[in-house]
Amino acid sequence: KGGKRYTEHGRVIIATGGFGADFTDNSLLAEVSDEWDKLEAWGTTSRAAKQSGGKKVPSPPLRSLPTTNGPHCTGDGIKLALKAGAGTYDMHCVQIHPTGIVDPAEPDAKVKFLAAEALRGSGGVVLDRDGNRFCDELGKRDYVTGRMWLHNKPPYRLCLNSKATNLISWHCEHYSARGLMKKMSGAELAKACNTTQANLQKTFDKYNKGAETGNDEFDKKFFEATPVMADDDFMVAEITPLIHYCMGGVAGDKQAHVITQDGTPIKGLYVAGEALGGVHGVNRLGGSSLLDCVVYGRVAGRTAAQELLADLSKGGAVGGASMDGINIKVSPNDKSVTVSWGKGGAAAAANGPPEDDASDEVDPNQAFYNQGVADTSGKKIEKKTYTLEQVAEHKSDDDCWVVLDGGVYDVTPFLDDHPGGRKAIMMYAGKDATEPFAMLHKPEILTKYAS
Repeated sequence: KGGKRYTEHGRVIIATGGFGADFTDNSLLAEVSDEWDKLEAWGTTSRAAKQSGGKKVPSPPLRSLPTTNGPHCTGDGIKLALKAGAGTYDMHCVQIHPTGIVDPAEPDAKVKFLAAEALRGSGGVVLDRDGNRFCDELGKRDYVTGRMWLHNKPPYRLCLNSKATNLISWHCEHYSARGLMKKMSGAELAKACNTTQANLQKTFDKYNKGAETGNDEFDKKFFEATPVMADDDFMVAEITPLIHYCMGGVAGDKQAHVITQDGTPIKGLYVAGEALGGVHGVNRLGGSSLLDCVVYGRVAGRTAAQELLADLSKGGAVGGASMDGINIKVSPNDKSVTVSWGKGGAAAAANGPPEDDASDEVDPNQAFYNQGVADTSGKKIEKKTYTLEQVAEHKSDDDCWVVLDGGVYDVTPFLDDHPGGRKAIMMYAGKDATEPFAMLHKPEILTKYAS
């Protein structure tokens, strides 16, 4: 402040995510890879192994796998907590998801898009390179992954017939727009699998019979969108196992305190989300990660606020407390807490918070949200009209325009900040992106954040 360096002390909540995108030699992935390889999911007694005569799952080196995680998932917050004395839970429990989508344009990309479980839940069938099934498509993530590694006949394809596609058309349209799914006839699918349409139908005949009798060769119990016929049309994506989620992380208690290995809370330090270990055990259920973030995010925030308030009010009367510069008033009747600043009680507190002479200090968060929302009241805004041909000229990384709901937006400054990644925007550079944008965003996003 004011050109001088100060040290701030206060409550800290670690909410920095997992470590599923750090593949360096000194990464947490490298540290836990040997123990990860010993997980029961890859052992001879796992469901996947039993369907191959008790053969151990040949799990590859952990760091050789691709990931769904963005470049921010390097475990930095976890490492900071460890330096403060934190313990850990289940660090070796790194979840592998079986259906990472292989982008035909970038088949070797380390970061891949995820094919949601809902695709298989709607009737998607997983085929090997010869057009054969090899697993219960609705098995747990580690089971399907284990079957893929044991079977060892990639490329694997996730295939949805027309009934399944209609059940989950939104997803199929989304993946297709990204170039990750392709519509194929049964004949085209058979050719891609190096087999005949007649042989492909034999695979589907066994599948259909399992659906009818409840006696599937891979013990699948629930079926959608049957019967599957080789003369149908299919939405198809090539899939591969990849790192998806870290169940392990910083040790915490029910109140979200970070705790040491012996269970002692570290004062003022809290943890939430994927950085918190021990919530899910060795393999979490699909759909529960955001729930974890919301629940323990609220728990951590509540605990931190309660303990800060308790510290501030120590030594004061029941109805209120006062320290140098801070006044706290608790009103049990209306269940409110009033915090004010200034010495000498309410009169002095009316003067407001202490002044900060650091005129050059800028809140980076506020600066970000102020971008594009400057006050234009009373100012005449010059509007320009562009043709789609003109917009199409702006389609590079350093000059990217898109059309959304009839408006033209220069999104170049936002490419690196986009939560879905740069590529998700660049696919529509110089084009009308209204329809794919509407699939994922509420209309008010444009009026709230875009200029």
